[in-house]
Amino acid sequence: NDCNRWMFELTGVDDLANDDNVTVTFYRGLDDLVSDASGKGFVAGGTQRVDARWGQSFIQEVQGKIVDGVLTTEPTERTKFPWSFPGIGGGFHVFRDFQLKLNLTPKTAQGLLAGYVDVEQYNHRLNRNWTTHHQSYGQLSAASLYRAMKRLADGYPDPDTGANTAISSAVDVVLHQVHIMHPDEEATELTTAQR
Repeated sequence: NDCNRWMFELTGVDDLANDDNVTVTFYRGLDDLVSDASGKGFVAGGTQRVDARWGQSFIQEVQGKIVDGVLTTEPTERTKFPWSFPGIGGGFHVFRDFQLKLNLTPKTAQGLLAGYVDVEQYNHRLNRNWTTHHQSYGQLSAASLYRAMKRLADGYPDPDTGANTAISSAVDVVLHQVHIMHPDEEATELTTAQR
């Protein structure tokens, strides 16, 4: 989906195999990804401009380390990332205790992003962004999913009732390397081009 380009920028990296302290910054991207010859997958390369206007709420910096080629980040209190449905903009998910665990190569990263998702928020976004007839195509019953998530919630107990309000979640991801262009770099290139 055009709204779901979420980028992880690694800085302070001395070695992609082992590094005790790296910084990972999250951004939403503005540009199309470079697809492979089949049109179904993506390849490393290309440029992504940072969405500094509408993507400000997705920008976040976390610390991490690389051990034997695997990047692991410190847990965050709250991380928001784009998760829109086709034809519907503005969707996102919020993870608490969010962490990345990715196998790194110079051109790709593959692994998990994980944390706790608030059950009420997930249910609201699902029903706001995905109509009943779209849910029915996949035989998804939003009401049954909501009841199951409430029953299986395993984190963040409500201080009044003691009932858990969030469910542990993980997403299997495959990422491809891009060259990130920050807004200040873009302005410099435009100024140079106008001379």
